Amino acid sequence: SDRLLLNFREWLESRFDSLEAAWQILDEAGRAMRHDMLVLKGTTKDTTKGTEAAKEGR
Repeated sequence: SDRLLLNFREWLESRFDSLEAAWQILDEAGRAMRHDMLVLKGTTKDTTKGTEAAKEGR
């Protein structure tokens, strides 16, 4: 379990330069996906903000 977490942390740091940068990018991507899900459900208007962020991989 500890080794798995360490491997994940090392991967995040190598991919995103720092843990802080990784969490920021993942948080933005999560918000974009939630926005897109709400648009698909019809509970919010499509401002394309979420879709554009998701396409950019943020």
